[in-house]
Amino acid sequence: MSTENVLCDMEKGGIMIVRESKQSRKRCCLWVSVCAFILLGIATAVLMLLHFKIISQGVALNQIGQLEVIHRSSTVRPEAEALIQHSQVNMNSSSKPAAHLIANEKDGNLHWSADTDHAFLKNGMELKNNKLVIPSSGLYFVYTQVVFKGICFKLPKY
Repeated sequence: MSTENVLCDMEKGGIMIVRESKQSRKRCCLWVSVCAFILLGIATAVLMLLHFKIISQGVALNQIGQLEVIHRSSTVRPEAEALIQHSQVNMNSSSKPAAHLIANEKDGNLHWSADTDHAFLKNGMELKNNKLVIPSSGLYFVYTQVVFKGICFKLPKY
């Protein structure tokens, strides 16, 4: 017990305990809750406005597809410049040669095709005599996906 909550009654020779009212504690909790709710509402509203692009984040794409930065101050930090350069590299990478081919089996051999389903040849890639012709030197990513078609028999698992 703290000394603030104890009241001495000298006439009766006893000690009387004084308790704080619970109203002040409830009122404090109410104000904290109201402030937290208001801050949460403001944060939600700002995030929604950013998500639906009602307010700008300061970065936009022009009609050519190049990144433009809306300058709000006279200086641009080095981190922002690095982000802009990285974004421009990613946008320019779409102009690199690319191919997605589909193979069909004929007479025990695979024959590549670029004109079925989602197959394509872009930016100078060619398919000649069942061979892929790459127009420029560089580092390329090659991937394969194998799909098996046929009847599956129930065999014992090893």
